Amino acid sequence: MEEPKINPYAVLAIGVISVSTSAIFVKYSSAPSGVIAFYRLLFSVLLMLPVFLIKHVGELRRLRKKTGCIPSLPEYFWPFILFYGLSR
Repeated sequence: MEEPKINPYAVLAIGVISVSTSAIFVKYSSAPSGVIAFYRLLFSVLLMLPVFLIKHVGELRRLRKKTGCIPSLPEYFWPFILFYGLSR
């Protein structure tokens, strides 16, 4: 078995510290909860995107347009469902 490039315990420690301090920052923030949720997801995606693109670029090139459009159809209707469902 080959030695990992990055110490897994260091990555685990960074993750634990990040998760435990994020609750403190959210508590003292004056931003609305939707804005906080948006930025937490945005930063998570930006951190994971380079790894995803490096490892799976071949799979992305093999996808056809039809393959990607059909599973994403429900997300176009989701805002309408929320808006009309909550406005009653």
